[in-house]
Amino acid sequence: LKGINMFGNNRTFYATYKNVSGLVPASPVFVKGVKVGQVAAISFDTKKDVVVVELTIDYPSLQIPKDSKALFSSADFFTKSIDIVVGDSMVYYKVGDTIESEKPLSLQENVNAELLPLKQKTQQLIGSIDSMVSIISGVMGRNTDELDESFKSVRRAILKFESTAINLDELIAVERHRISSIMNKVDNIAGTISNNSPKINDIIGNMQKLSTTVANADLTGMINKAQETMNQISQITTKINNGEGTMGALIKSDSLYNELNQTNEQIQRLVENLKENPHRYVHFSIFGRREKGMKLDPKEEKRLKQILNEPPKNGNQ
Repeated sequence: LKGINMFGNNRTFYATYKNVSGLVPASPVFVKGVKVGQVAAISFDTKKDVVVVELTIDYPSLQIPKDSKALFSSADFFTKSIDIVVGDSMVYYKVGDTIESEKPLSLQENVNAELLPLKQKTQQLIGSIDSMVSIISGVMGRNTDELDESFKSVRRAILKFESTAINLDELIAVERHRISSIMNKVDNIAGTISNNSPKINDIIGNMQKLSTTVANADLTGMINKAQETMNQISQITTKINNGEGTMGALIKSDSLYNELNQTNEQIQRLVENLKENPHRYVHFSIFGRREKGMKLDPKEEKRLKQILNEPPKNGNQ
């Protein structure tokens, strides 16, 4: 009963080896350094000439993939163990299955496996150190002056950086209130934008609608119609310049102007004669005498008096 959990959920698996020297019942079974079970029994299969090791796994949540391997290894110099290397398969061993095993390593092979990577890294490190020492020796031996000058340049650069940092600190200290004001204004602008986000979205939506309307509009047809209209206007202007039609005759012919001028002169003479001899054309009485000639109402008499009393304007009345 040594090492067996009598009240646990034990699952049994098997592994076979050619030699299990040092392995005994109750030897531990590890997965990634965690003990998940123990060796329950060891027997010899004479037909296959192998040692059969019965493993009990009492770790309920552990599933062992099909590509896992059961390695016979050493827990320390005196204790042997079974180390299960978990694979990546999505198919798992069932209770009672035999887990694939590998040939156990000897003590010397285990030591070599552990020390070989360390030996290789140590050799690489020694080679790198040797190369670095050679480079430094060459630089120090042949370029001492240049190296000193480089150190001086680095020192000057550090001093400049320090001076710049001091100036920057002073500038921030002096302009602290202005910077704070600028940040407040930026916050206000951001707040305004945030508060007017619906309006901005509406404007963008309207711009999109306008862009869609312009894109869907028949611009070619509008341009053609405008061109046609311009051509018609050009034709009309050409006809007017050539003296065709009423407008052309009005602009190109002097007879209409002369006739209008003559008519204006006649009207002016008539008005002057009317002012000088109003009794020839209109008779009216203020005291209620019998009226002679054309009868006018008070409004018409008042307007006629205003016309007779107004001075002529540029000789056009």
